[in-house]
Amino acid sequence: MRHYLFVSGLHEKSSDDPENFYKRIAELVAKNPFLERRRKLNWLRKGILETESDFSSFVDLLPSFSEDRRTIEEFLPIAIFRIFVESDRGEDRSHVFQLNAEGVAKLKAAVDDLEKKLESLKQDESILPRLFQDMPESLEDDC
Repeated sequence: MRHYLFVSGLHEKSSDDPENFYKRIAELVAKNPFLERRRKLNWLRKGILETESDFSSFVDLLPSFSEDRRTIEEFLPIAIFRIFVESDRGEDRSHVFQLNAEGVAKLKAAVDDLEKKLESLKQDESILPRLFQDMPESLEDDC
């Protein structure tokens, strides 16, 4: 660092004595444990797999036509569900799939079950002190 500051002429830009100037520069470029921890947690959350970033859905009615295709005999309601995902390894994408009413019920049951598991973790006194709580999005951008 001293060599770089000397060769670049930056050491001459400070009115401080050289030792104090080198010390202040070293503090500025030193690893910040808090920032390193936030980066690691952000990587664990987003860096391994694609991570959801948004959801959207709509319901469509799919017609079932008569054999001669002249009349609609009935409609089948279908939910179209899209999950938007982001990844640090490339382009953001989305996954689209359709569900019938039974599939929506199964998805809801799976989400309800997942919420119970996450709540159990929050209630467990043995891990609660070390349980990471989501950081605000404004802090994520700093990582």
